[in-house]
Amino acid sequence: MGRRTHVVLAAAAPALLLLLLRLHVAAAADPPFSCGAPSSAAFCDRRLPISQRAGDLVSRLTLEEKISQLGDESPAVDRLGVPAYKWWSEALHGVANAGRGVHLDGPLRAATSFPQVILTAASFNPHLWYRIGQVRTQHTRARAVLAASFFTSSLCL
Repeated sequence: MGRRTHVVLAAAAPALLLLLLRLHVAAAADPPFSCGAPSSAAFCDRRLPISQRAGDLVSRLTLEEKISQLGDESPAVDRLGVPAYKWWSEALHGVANAGRGVHLDGPLRAATSFPQVILTAASFNPHLWYRIGQVRTQHTRARAVLAASFFTSSLCL
C-alpha cells in the first residue's frame, strides 16, 4: 500500500467509527411504540376518554388480531406498535407462583409463597390477611410494572 492509501484510510477511519457507533445506538434503541411522538392515533390521545380510546384501538384491529387478543398471552400487533403482553397472573399464594405471566428471571429471582387460602382463613386473623396483601404489593412493586395484573384475593367457602 502506498502513502496515498494510508492517508485515505486514516481520513475514513473516524467516519467509519461514527457510522458504527450510530448503528450500535440505533440497534440498542427502544422498539417502535404505538404512542410515540409522531403518532396521531386517537387511542394515543390521553385527553380523550378511555372508552373512546379503546374504541379507536379496537376499530383498527383486524378480526384475526381481535381474536388473538382474547387469550392470556396477547401477541404483538406490529403494524399498530402494540407490544405483546402476558396478562394472566394469579397471586393468591403470592407472586412466587403466579402463572405464566410472571417470569422470575430478572433481578428479583424469588418471592414469598403463601399457604392455601383455606388454611389462612382458618386463622381468623384479619391482620394476617393485611400483611399478606402488603407483601404481595411489595413483591409486585419490586418487579416494576412487568406482569403487574394480579387477580387476587378470592374466598370461596
